[in-house]
Amino acid sequence: MPGIIKATNRKEPSHVSLCRELIQRHQMDMNGVTPVTTFVKTEDPAVCTDWAAPHYSLMEMMASSVLGRMGERLKMSYTHNCRQTHPSAADIGGGPDLNLAFDSTTIQQIFPDSGLVMEGDNLNIHDVVQLCKGCLSEFQATTQTALEQMTLGHKTHQCLLFPGSADYVGTRHLQSGTVFPLRDLLPTVRDRIQYAATEYNKLAHAPTEEHKSGVIIYLDEMTLAMPFYIYSKFIPPYVSTITVLGTPRCATTRLPSGELCIDHGRALREFFSTFYPSTETRFDIAASTAAAYSRAVLSKSLICPPGTVTCLLPSLGKSGDSHAVVVETPARSGTYHWFESFGEDLKPNIILVEVTEEMLGNRVSDSVTVLMTDPEVREDGCDSLRGKMGYWAADDEYGMLAMTKAKMRGREVEIASDVKMSRNFKPMEESYRSSYLEEEDTSDEALAYKWVETAFPTCQLDQLTLGGLCHIVEMLEIKRIFFVGDALQAQMVLSFWALVNLDDYPGHKTMGAWNRVIDCPNPYNNGQPFELVFVRNDNLNGNIEAEVTQDTINFPWINNYASYAGRTLLVASTGAHQHQEATYQAAVDNFVTMMDELNRQDDIVVYRTSAPGHRDCSESTSGRTDTVGVDQFMNYNHFIHGKLQQRDRNRLIHTPSVTNEWFTPAFSSSFATISATSSSTPPSTPVNIRLMDVYPMTLLHPHGREGLSKGDRSKLLHDCQHDYLPGPPDGWNHLLFTTLVDLVSEERIGHRHPYWE
Repeated sequence: MPGIIKATNRKEPSHVSLCRELIQRHQMDMNGVTPVTTFVKTEDPAVCTDWAAPHYSLMEMMASSVLGRMGERLKMSYTHNCRQTHPSAADIGGGPDLNLAFDSTTIQQIFPDSGLVMEGDNLNIHDVVQLCKGCLSEFQATTQTALEQMTLGHKTHQCLLFPGSADYVGTRHLQSGTVFPLRDLLPTVRDRIQYAATEYNKLAHAPTEEHKSGVIIYLDEMTLAMPFYIYSKFIPPYVSTITVLGTPRCATTRLPSGELCIDHGRALREFFSTFYPSTETRFDIAASTAAAYSRAVLSKSLICPPGTVTCLLPSLGKSGDSHAVVVETPARSGTYHWFESFGEDLKPNIILVEVTEEMLGNRVSDSVTVLMTDPEVREDGCDSLRGKMGYWAADDEYGMLAMTKAKMRGREVEIASDVKMSRNFKPMEESYRSSYLEEEDTSDEALAYKWVETAFPTCQLDQLTLGGLCHIVEMLEIKRIFFVGDALQAQMVLSFWALVNLDDYPGHKTMGAWNRVIDCPNPYNNGQPFELVFVRNDNLNGNIEAEVTQDTINFPWINNYASYAGRTLLVASTGAHQHQEATYQAAVDNFVTMMDELNRQDDIVVYRTSAPGHRDCSESTSGRTDTVGVDQFMNYNHFIHGKLQQRDRNRLIHTPSVTNEWFTPAFSSSFATISATSSSTPPSTPVNIRLMDVYPMTLLHPHGREGLSKGDRSKLLHDCQHDYLPGPPDGWNHLLFTTLVDLVSEERIGHRHPYWE
């Protein structure tokens, strides 16, 4: 990397020279004397080429731009001229002669020269003069020793542009009436940052889809490590790329924890590649801050871990449907509450998340230990983790119990003698990357399996029982549980019926639509019953009449659901009968639209993702080929993840919190509260639809014991979609029950735990 001139060897900062001149000329003007000479200032090349402190350098340049603009009437001007410090200045922006064999272009060198435009009349020369006096006092008080020890890359504020320092953190907002030039310049600053990012985009070498569905995690030497469960809240599984992007100093410096920044970046990449196996994961050290800023600004999502100074200004550049997630902590005073005084203008594009120092690993030097930290309480982080990092453990005791209930599951069954499954399980990453189709060791057998969380033990599943269910129904005041969906949803309901140990399953008589009253034993739910409903509707249509064809079954359900007066738990799913992505997306769009139109804000709406059946499910089953394969199910689930993610962001933007604060802390101790009552929620607010992602855990299930019908062995010789023995649907129901258990805690403290905080 090119050499950096130390602060002690640089010219006087441009804003200091401009301030001194502005104060003198303003006094002359007040005395009726018109300045005759012109004062022209350009930026110190040392600032223009400083790749180690892009934030400080841009703040310095923008402050001087303010002074140049305010002093125009007094014959003062400032142009940073940083582009001229680049060896290929004429070709910056992608010219054919630009030689970038090793690109160390700084963001300062591509920042537009045009002046910054003030918004309104909030800033006047008298205010700027007062700020300048403060800047001069600060500069004069800085000793040579302090200059020698100063690390410019750690500075977050600027005396004129953004008054304050680490001590400023004691107040949440700038005091009323405080002059804050950066706030008044915000539209222009954002425009200039976006322009520079777009101009350099061709030279940034970003992944193709990064601007559509990619995530950037920015690291610098001030970054505090944080647990993975915090990351997982803001990185949905459908993203195309995850890039851990390190500054040049990240290659050689240590984090506050003592760990090498580059080691932390590598650990993050390895962890993300395991948890997001279908996503391209990278760790890049960007020598060019121009390229890094370009990627950070233009990516779909930018995540700033606590203390990451270099991430602040790129976050200001987010626009449109892109966003930045800025994690803050009092342990990093310079960045803490840095955005708050900008007001509501940034809210659609910047999500602020506050965490406590105890939740971070700043005292732990081992990345793996930090990343694997369990959520403090499971309702504060487990929803995005469950069912993704674990395995199916053989559980013969549960299997024997389930086998005694085989008739409840709809068949008198026997085990295929040639099918055996192993108790030896591959790591999640290996299983994922094998497309779930590799042959397993068949040296052992088990009657049933239960899901075990290995990475985050706090997030273990609770087991669904009738007593536990009745207790949850009472706590959440649920009067009805309503399942709607396709044949796989019918399998989930069949499993549900068996797990709560009920007799005379209604689905044996009709697979179309039925409802039953379920009695709760005392003392659960005060001995009061609740209603259980299932309607087979493969497309989640709002049809009024039954539609039954050779390919689909759609019984009417929407009027039944909408006309009920009590609180309903609605569990919906589709996918297996949607053989084209367009038809799946249309079905989901229609379902979501119906939910919003009904506006039943008090209901609990859960959408279960879809997953393929047993191994080799794409092979012929009774002469019919399953045309929905693993990749297609993955695309379906990516679509619903993205749709619900955007809806939750919209809910956060449009729904006021009880505290009327902009902050959106990620955890229950300081959650931004969202109303869950229809009476206080405007119809325009999207209904809260919770996503229950069963896809990863289903694909990791051994799937080894397909049921065989004694009456018609040929028909079910390889039934790849329907589990008549304990199987994935049992796990789905345990996951649903666990979600409800956590919801009790959320509603008790008045907090809603959205998909995107």
